[in-house]
Amino acid sequence: MRKELIQLIKNVYDKHDLQEHFLNNDRNYLINAHFDIERIWNQNFMNIEQVKYVLLSEAPLWGRNNSFIYNFSTSFTQFFYENDLFFALNQDLIHDSQESIIVKKERFIKTLNGLGILIIDVSPYALNSTTAINYSRNDVNTLKLNPIEYRNLLSLSFEYFLYEKLYTIKKRINPNTTINIIYRYSRLYNLHQYVEPYLNNAFGENNFKVNYIGQRGGGINRNMLRNILQNQ
Repeated sequence: MRKELIQLIKNVYDKHDLQEHFLNNDRNYLINAHFDIERIWNQNFMNIEQVKYVLLSEAPLWGRNNSFIYNFSTSFTQFFYENDLFFALNQDLIHDSQESIIVKKERFIKTLNGLGILIIDVSPYALNSTTAINYSRNDVNTLKLNPIEYRNLLSLSFEYFLYEKLYTIKKRINPNTTINIIYRYSRLYNLHQYVEPYLNNAFGENNFKVNYIGQRGGGINRNMLRNILQNQ
C-alpha cells in the first residue's frame, strides 16, 4: 500500500484518538489485506478480454474470512448474489444447496468475465466491524465514519488508488465503445462528482454512461441491472 494511502487513513485514526490501535492492530491488517485483495483482483483481471461494464463498489469486507467477491472460497454477500446476475440475464435461478461455494463462485465469476463486467472497489481500505473504524455502523469497539469523513477519505484516496485502477483497465476497453459505469451503493453514487474527473481522464470526456443499481433494503435492483445489460 502506498505511503500516501497509509497516511490518509492514519489521519482519520488520529482524529479519533485511536493512534495506538492503528499502530498495534489495524495498520498491519489494512496493509496485508490490501496486498492480498490486489493480488486476487489482478489474477481475475487477467481473465477478462474486454471490459464493458465497471461496477463500482466500496471496499471488500475481507476480515478473518477474507470475504471478497473475487475470492472463490468465500460466500456471496448482499453486495452481489449469483441469482441477481442470472435474473438480469433471464436465466434460470440456481437453487442447488448441494453445490459448494467454490463451484458457485467459479460459475458466477466466469459469467461476469464473459460479459465484460469488472468490479472495482473505490477504496483501498478493507474496514469492517473488527477494525476500530468502519464504513457502516457504530458499535462498542468500532466507529462509523460520518458522511464528511467518508467523503473526504475516499475522495482524497482516489488520486493514489482509483486513478491507477482505472488506467490499469483502460487497456482492456475498446476506445470506440461507451463504457457503462454502475454504482452499487447510493452513497458512492452521491460521490460521482469526485469520481467523474478520473473517469474522464481514463476513458475520455463523457465516454461513459452512469447507472445506479442499489435499492432500499440494501440489495441489488435486479430489474435495473437487467435493463443495463440488455441495452449495451
